Amino acid sequence: MSDRILHHLAMPGESAEYRTARNKLLTEEMALRRQIESVAALRRALPAGGAVAQDYVFDGDHGPVTLQDLFKPGKDTLAIYSFMYGPEKEQPCTGCTHFLDGLEGMVQHITQRINLAVVAKSPLPRLLGLARARGWRSLPLLSTNGNTYDRDYFGDSSSLPAAVLKQQKFKAGEEWDMPMLNVFHRRGQVISHFWGSELLYVPAEPGQEYRHNDALDSLWNMLDLTPEGRGDFQPQLSYSSRSNWGQTAQAPKTEKNKATLEEANAAVAEGNYEEFLSFCTDDTEWTFVGDRTLKGKEAVRQYMATTYIEPPKFTVINLVAEGEFLTVVGDITLMDEDGNLVHHSYCDVWRFSEEKIVELKAFVIKNLGQG
Repeated sequence: MSDRILHHLAMPGESAEYRTARNKLLTEEMALRRQIESVAALRRALPAGGAVAQDYVFDGDHGPVTLQDLFKPGKDTLAIYSFMYGPEKEQPCTGCTHFLDGLEGMVQHITQRINLAVVAKSPLPRLLGLARARGWRSLPLLSTNGNTYDRDYFGDSSSLPAAVLKQQKFKAGEEWDMPMLNVFHRRGQVISHFWGSELLYVPAEPGQEYRHNDALDSLWNMLDLTPEGRGDFQPQLSYSSRSNWGQTAQAPKTEKNKATLEEANAAVAEGNYEEFLSFCTDDTEWTFVGDRTLKGKEAVRQYMATTYIEPPKFTVINLVAEGEFLTVVGDITLMDEDGNLVHHSYCDVWRFSEEKIVELKAFVIKNLGQG
């Protein structure tokens, strides 16, 4: 630019003081643009990283899927984001969740050029339940439950070197899921690590968070353009209103009810019926329309013991929340006493109070074509 004159804009009503300051900032923005591209060029020029030692098996929506399976024809790069939502967490990480809210809208574009996956340690039914609750329809969610991917590629803190643990001020004996982004590249049948968001494990600058994925995060980039900046704002799982749309968002209580049902369903899928019952009130009442009514937690316990010979497999097709009610439409497969799998369609209407299941009204229809 130094060999030619740079012409500037003039916004309506601006002062000379403003234009001088803005032109000075513009010069810095131009330098930052060059620096961003310079860093990107260094990143692209990285030599091949370490070869991946095993073909990790993940739990996907259509069954087990290997790392090799995640590479689609014609695309030799794979980005995997580790989402902080392990089975021990009552709620997903708010930082990860807001990031994934934004990434959801970009999936169709990103996957035109590369492969993408989002992984977490929670069982897959729990992840898919969260996806339904948040309206994620495109994010390719996988469970690392049962493999060592997160440990090996620093999606948790369990294998961090002692010096890094000390540097990051992790307490001894504590283990954390971490929001690590890793990029892999395939040459022939060999998959190698290419890049990871290692800035996550570098001490933050004074007054800043780690900012390891900021280049991908539209929220923080937008706030950086405003007079208020980021301030002390922290994303939440839900808000009382959306003033920019003039709409009322779902109340936090509704979101909690959704989360309760997702956790309860995940427990059933694992055969942990007592955990499911912990989400019910003692006087919970279940009505199977045209069949029977169960009154009290003990009656539900006995029903599960006799009906769920094996943990049922169910798919939620749609979920609608309104006040204290959740209406769920889906399919469920049960094993009968003869060991046969019997498929049903259902519509469940759940009522909650204080985040506990008070009542269920279930409409269940055995699918046609079965004995």
